[in-house]
Amino acid sequence: MKLYDPLAVYSCPMVLSEINTYAFQPLSDVAAIFQISDTNPVSTENMNAEVQITGYWIGSTAVTLTNFDPGVYTVVGGDEWGSLLVVHFTVSQ
Repeated sequence: MKLYDPLAVYSCPMVLSEINTYAFQPLSDVAAIFQISDTNPVSTENMNAEVQITGYWIGSTAVTLTNFDPGVYTVVGGDEWGSLLVVHFTVSQ
């Protein structure tokens, strides 16, 4: 299920290409961000995000945003260290 427009162009700032380490503070979502050549962090950021999604994209050459039907949905996310997050949400009329 695509939650982003597959035909849109998303750019990634060049500064992100040099990042090689995120050092998280204990029991926190705050991380120091390190680039390849630096021993000091280039930034410290809250590593959280909030998104509002009304539907999903279908199609390949011509795409359409389709609203979620009413019901209960489950979202599962994982990271490269094997951690998983499971979230349930309800769409009502």
